[in-house]
Amino acid sequence: MIDQIVSVMSLTPTQNEFQFDIFPDGTIGDIFSLSTNFAIATPDEAITALKEGDGARYFDLLKKWHIADSRIEKVKGSVFAKELPVGNMSITFSVFPQWFKVRWKAGNLQSAKGYVLIKAGEYEHAGLT
Repeated sequence: MIDQIVSVMSLTPTQNEFQFDIFPDGTIGDIFSLSTNFAIATPDEAITALKEGDGARYFDLLKKWHIADSRIEKVKGSVFAKELPVGNMSITFSVFPQWFKVRWKAGNLQSAKGYVLIKAGEYEHAGLT
């Protein structure tokens, strides 16, 4: 498990965090997670990261370990940004993957998880050019 954690962290030099349960009696639960935040600010950055950057290498590792299958490639198609008129201004509504999690239960790999960031607001450059 330690070697796997090192493998994930070497591919994701952005933001990583460990997650685990601490029970009232002070013991730690048997589920341990490594959550990675790719620190993506715009949909353009998301597309680049997922196609050829840290995200692409991360996805390859998840597939190699059989904790994600080819469906994870559909995440790349989930990137979306649209400028919407609101009164006398416009806002950008965007959706893109941001966090992924590798989990272990009693030291054994479990299926990976992904989380999507949804943002709305004024942006100088929202992406998807």
